[in-house]
Amino acid sequence: MNDDQALDRLGQEIDEVGERTRHQFDPGPRALFIAIAVLVLLISVALPFVSGRYGWEVLSGEDSAFGAAGIVPTVFLVLALVFGAGGSLLALAMRRYGAAWVTSLGCDLAVVAGALAVWSQQTSATKAAGPGPGPGQIIALVAVIVLAVLWAGITWARRPDDPRRRDDTG
Repeated sequence: MNDDQALDRLGQEIDEVGERTRHQFDPGPRALFIAIAVLVLLISVALPFVSGRYGWEVLSGEDSAFGAAGIVPTVFLVLALVFGAGGSLLALAMRRYGAAWVTSLGCDLAVVAGALAVWSQQTSATKAAGPGPGPGQIIALVAVIVLAVLWAGITWARRPDDPRRRDDTG
């Protein structure tokens, strides 16, 4: 094998490695903060969430189809656990931009559902104050907001002029 063939082969190997890593991200120190926020989110499920019910009771929906807590806090809790906890752990393990984007958008959706869940617990149809959100619901909402901000930072950190960015324009 002469030097030109060796250089060509080395160039091909470098291109293959570049192709594999083009869709990957490095969370850097954000990974620690994501892990802490996921832990806080998981702990919030063990705290009073709605109407004296713990988060895991809201999630199980013991009393009816959506439990005594109502549909909005249940949807929030499901979104927070699926995207905030599960999506975050999966995206950190895979380190793929696609997974990071799905997790980021899911956390954004969970923030909206969380704000609606808190609001739904503060109001009632009788013009009287509602039962109010429990500490677990507030902590879960804060944790999901933190996760949404962290994932947005990861997904938007890739600049358009980044040489790793795929150029489909031709």
